[in-house]
Amino acid sequence: MILLSLATGYAVTVGAGAVWYGAHGGDHAIYPDCRPEFVEKMDAVCRVANYEPVAVEAPFMALDKGEILAEGLKLGLDYSQTWTCYNGRERACGRCGSCVERLEAFASHGVTDPLAYEESA
Repeated sequence: MILLSLATGYAVTVGAGAVWYGAHGGDHAIYPDCRPEFVEKMDAVCRVANYEPVAVEAPFMALDKGEILAEGLKLGLDYSQTWTCYNGRERACGRCGSCVERLEAFASHGVTDPLAYEESA
């Protein structure tokens, strides 16, 4: 909520009409701020909190990581330039829930994750 609020404040200063939020369907049970109800309420607040309404867009709310990955692969995204891990170190850990979910998504598509990991993932 705090990060979305900061992003909304920044959007107002640069004249952007929306903040894009990467919450996805696989996180609803794990993270309360990824539930559709939360995103709907934040969107409503951000539209009225300033004189310049800012929408909160969450295009992946109905998709899991595997489905999101499939879309990115179709677009030819360079996944070596993306980060999922929560460890905050130079390399992804390959063990936290987010890394495991990412690796499973790549495996489900028969693709090797190009991200460097601390351990063989």
